[in-house]
Amino acid sequence: MTKLSELYKDYRVVFTGHSLGGALTLHAVADALLCGILKDHDVYVYTFGQPRVGNAAFLNLFTPYLKGYYRVVHYKDMVAHIPPCIPNLHSG
Repeated sequence: MTKLSELYKDYRVVFTGHSLGGALTLHAVADALLCGILKDHDVYVYTFGQPRVGNAAFLNLFTPYLKGYYRVVHYKDMVAHIPPCIPNLHSG
């Protein structure tokens, strides 16, 4: 993968997924960005019906490196709203 990313630096990379695949997509994006594989590329993420993944700290870790992150959900879709969003939840 590194050799291909060196050969094609001017390409943009798009990650996409639906439902559980959307959640896994977000993990793949985080891995690729934080390992430096896509450091010279414009990276976009599109997910559809994706359940929530991680917390604010997780998202803040890699979303600054994205050119665009779009999470499309229907307001009545139960899967896209689990786990519930609980602000200021502290453990311990």
